[in-house]
Amino acid sequence: MMVLTNRLYLPLKRACFSIIILFSFIYTAEAQQWNSVETGTDSSLHSVYFVDRNSGWIVGNNGTILHTSDGGDSWNEQNSNSTENLNRVYFFDNFTGWIAGDNNLVLFTEDGGKQWSERRPSSVSDQHIIDISFADWRRGWVAGGPGGHIYYTDNSGITWQRQASLSADSTIAAIQFKDHTDAFAVYGNRIHLSEDNGTEWSESYLLTNSDSFSARDIYFVNDTLGWSTGNDQSDGIILRTDDGGKHWEEIHRMNDRELLSLTFTPDERGYVVGMSGTAIYTEDDGNTWNQISIETDADLYEVYMSDPGSGWIVGEGGAVFHMEVSETPDITFYENHYPSVRVADDSEGIDLFYRARQYGDAAMERDDPEKRVPYYGRLRGAMNIAEQHLEMGQNEYSSQIPIILKHFWAIEHNKGAEIYNESFEREVSHQQIEKARNHLKNATFIQPDSIHSHVSLAYINNSLNDTPAAISAMENALERIDVPKIDYYTFLIELYASEQHISRAIELNRKAIEHYPEESFLYETIVNLHLDRGEVEEAVNYLTELIDLKSDPDYYFVRGVQRQILALNHLEEALRLYEEVWVLREDLHTTDEADDRSEIENELSLLLHEVHELKNDGTRYANQAVSDMEQITEFNPDNHEAYGIMGSIHHNVASILYQMRVLTPDSEEAEQFDRRIVGNLENAKDHYERAVQHNPDESTYWEALYYIYLDLGLEEQAEQIVRREHIKN
Repeated sequence: MMVLTNRLYLPLKRACFSIIILFSFIYTAEAQQWNSVETGTDSSLHSVYFVDRNSGWIVGNNGTILHTSDGGDSWNEQNSNSTENLNRVYFFDNFTGWIAGDNNLVLFTEDGGKQWSERRPSSVSDQHIIDISFADWRRGWVAGGPGGHIYYTDNSGITWQRQASLSADSTIAAIQFKDHTDAFAVYGNRIHLSEDNGTEWSESYLLTNSDSFSARDIYFVNDTLGWSTGNDQSDGIILRTDDGGKHWEEIHRMNDRELLSLTFTPDERGYVVGMSGTAIYTEDDGNTWNQISIETDADLYEVYMSDPGSGWIVGEGGAVFHMEVSETPDITFYENHYPSVRVADDSEGIDLFYRARQYGDAAMERDDPEKRVPYYGRLRGAMNIAEQHLEMGQNEYSSQIPIILKHFWAIEHNKGAEIYNESFEREVSHQQIEKARNHLKNATFIQPDSIHSHVSLAYINNSLNDTPAAISAMENALERIDVPKIDYYTFLIELYASEQHISRAIELNRKAIEHYPEESFLYETIVNLHLDRGEVEEAVNYLTELIDLKSDPDYYFVRGVQRQILALNHLEEALRLYEEVWVLREDLHTTDEADDRSEIENELSLLLHEVHELKNDGTRYANQAVSDMEQITEFNPDNHEAYGIMGSIHHNVASILYQMRVLTPDSEEAEQFDRRIVGNLENAKDHYERAVQHNPDESTYWEALYYIYLDLGLEEQAEQIVRREHIKN
C-alpha cells in the first residue's frame, strides 16, 4: 500500500479580514486530589469564578480581588478601589465581569479587571448584595438583604430596577437564573420560583420541615433537578428536588458540620464545603458521599467547578485549593461553552459582533496555541448568535462574520502547516510539531468544514504516532467531501489497517472503488484486507473484478491459489460430514425401533445432501483454480510453479476422495469414487511431469510424482525416480 508523505497545503496569508484562498471531557475518579494554592493574601476569600481553565478571579474581604491568567499558577491582585467585603464574583467572558459586596456594592469591569467601577443598585448602605446571576453580558440579577431584594439590569448595571422583595426580614442567600426563563431564590427555610426572568415569583415553598433550617446555597442542574445546602442549627444538610423546587428531600446530614456551598456537574458528581475544613463529594448523584482530603481547619466558603475536570475551593484566611484531572480537556469542550445569550435588537447584535472580534484578538495575544482555544470557543459562539440576529435584519455586519472567521482560521492553519512543512527541510523538535498540531486543531475548531485543516491535522497526528487522532481527523475530512481524493482514501485505509480496524478499512475501500473503479491498487488493497480476515471468497470476488480490469498473470496466480484453498476447505468439510454419515449408517444397521430409524434416515438424508453440495462446490473451485493456472501457462509456458500447483490440486482432491471412498458401503458409489480418483491422479501426474520438465531440480515435484506413480500402479516409473536420486528411498 502506498505510504503517503504529502506536505501540507499552505494557503496564502493576506491582510487582516481578507478572504483566504482556501476556504468530554474524560474524568477519572483517581483525580480527587485537592492541592493548596498560594495566592499571596491572608484575607478571607468568599467566591471564585473561571471563564476557562486559565482565566479566573477570586474575591474576598477588604475589597480583595485576585486574578490569574495561567490556570492558578500565579495570582495578581487587582485594585477594587474598595474596602468592602466582596461576596460573589461572576464573569461573562474574559473582559466583562461583576462583583457583589456589602453595603449594596456592585463592581463592574469591561477590561478583565484592570479597572473596576461601582454600579450600586441602591443607595441604602446597610443592605448587602450576596449573590449575582447574569444571563448574558447585559441582563443580570443581584440579590441580598435584609429585605430579600432582587435587582435587575438590562444594560450591564448602568441602571437597576428592583424586581422583587421576597422577605422583609431576610437576606437572600443564593439566586440562580437559567436560560433567561427559570429562576430560583432561597433564604431561610424557603425557596421562591419564577418562570419569566424573575418578573413574577411564586409563593414560597418549604425546603425542610424545620423552622430553624437556614439555606446557604442552591444549584439547579436543569429545570427540574436541583440541590440546596444549609444548616439546621449546627447540622449541615444537603437537599434535593426533582420537580423544579416545589418539593425537597433530605439527602445527607452532617452532625455538627455546617455547610456553606455546593455545586454539581452534569455527570452526577457534586461537591459541598463548609465550616472547619469540611469538604465532601459524590459521584453517584448524592446517593453516597466521601470526604475530600484537604489539610485545613479553615472555614470553606465556596466550591466551584470551572469545567468538569477543574475545581476550586476558597475560604477563611486566604485558603485556596485546586483539583484538576491530569488529562487536558478536549478542544470540543469549548464548543458549547458560550452562554445562550439573548439579542434584543440590531445594536445588541452589533455589540456582540465586536465582542466576538475582541475574543479573536485576545487569542492572538497568547503565544501558546492551546491557550487560544477558550477564546476561539467564545469567538464562534458569539459569532453564531450575532449572525442569527443580524441576518434576519439583512445587516451589513452579517457578511463580515465568515470573513473574520476565515481570517483567524487562516492564521492557525498557515502557522501549523508552516511549522510542519519546515520539518521536511530541517530537523524540528517534537515540541514544535506538537505546536503545529495545536495550531491545526484550532483551525478545525474555528472552521469545522475546513477539509485542508482536517487533512493536515491527520498527517501531523500520524507523524506523532497518534494513530487514533489521525483517524479522527481524516474521518472528519472525508465526511466533508463528496468525492475524496484517492490519496485521502488510501491514507485512511492504511490508518484503519494499522489499528486493526479491518471492517472499517474494507468499507472505506469499497467506497473508494465506487469513486475510482479503474484504480487497480484499490482492488489489491481490498483483496489483502479480506485475506487478513480469512475471507477467501470475498477476496476471490474482488480478484475477479481486478482481472476483468487488468489481465495480469500475478492476479491469476493469486486467485488460483485462493481458489485452491476454497476447494480444499469445501472438500475437507465434505469428508468430515461423510464420516458422520458412516456413523449414522452403522447406527441404522443396529437400531430396530421404527421411530429411531426414521429419525436417523432423515438426518442421513440432510447430511448426504450437504456432502453433495460441498463436493460440488469443492470440485468447482478446484477446476477454477486449475483454469487460473492454465491461464498463467498461456502467458508463460515455462512456469513450473503453475504446473506444480495444478498437480497439487488434483493430487489433494484425489486424496480426499479416496478417504471418502473408504467410508462408502455402496459398490456403485465406490466405483464412481474410483473413476474420479484415478482421473485426478492422471491429471496430477501429467501436471507434475510438466513441472519437473521445466524445473528438474525441485525435489517436491519428484516426491509428489513418486507417490502418484505408486497410486496408479506405475511401480517402474516410481523406481526410476529413486534410481535417478530425485528423491531418497
